[in-house]
Amino acid sequence: MTAPCFAQELGHNFGLEPPASPHYQDSNDPGHSKDPVINDAYAFDFVRRVPYVAIGDTMSNAGNGSWMGNDAVLYNAYDWEYFRQQLVANRGAKATGTSQCGP
Repeated sequence: MTAPCFAQELGHNFGLEPPASPHYQDSNDPGHSKDPVINDAYAFDFVRRVPYVAIGDTMSNAGNGSWMGNDAVLYNAYDWEYFRQQLVANRGAKATGTSQCGP
């Protein structure tokens, strides 16, 4: 659970789960994805060279979600693109000891 937990907390620091996301939000766990499993027929594990059968959403704590383990969780496509844009936008930010991220 260490890697998924780290990824989820990084996601929170950069504004995931945003209100515009189609995965927003788990009514029982605000700030997290409402979809515990990512349904993507094209998801593929390039290390093991096999398609993913079931993938947990890193930003979900419900119904497995991030609890599926290090080798079976990913950001959903919307969250990954949002997160990537936040990283690019903050690339030039200097470390000041204060938050450079979104809410």
